[in-house]
Amino acid sequence: MQDEEINLFNACTDLVSLAKWEVFPLRLLGGKRPGEWVRVLDFCQQIGLTADQLKPELFATWLPDPMGHDAYAVILFYDDESKWSMAAHYNRGRLLGTASPNLAQQSIGIASLDTRVPAK
Repeated sequence: MQDEEINLFNACTDLVSLAKWEVFPLRLLGGKRPGEWVRVLDFCQQIGLTADQLKPELFATWLPDPMGHDAYAVILFYDDESKWSMAAHYNRGRLLGTASPNLAQQSIGIASLDTRVPAK
């Protein structure tokens, strides 16, 4: 992995795994429709997170769990410049207090990560 990809991986991992960044998945899962892309830097600024280290070409969205588990979602990150991507399987039910993506209650979510780096 190149330094830029390591930095992207670390930043995205922090957004879905650290309690201090919990508002990111909370607002993404609770306020955006599945498949609705957001520019991560702009979204962080809108929700009050200081994330100056993020690239302006980094986007995120979420999708329902592919196995139909209502309490889980997949959060996708995509960097347009490098074509790098990462997916996090996220326990939205724990974060939102229910499986519904429209209810938002304080709690900590848990994510498992998967990254895909395109072949050069």
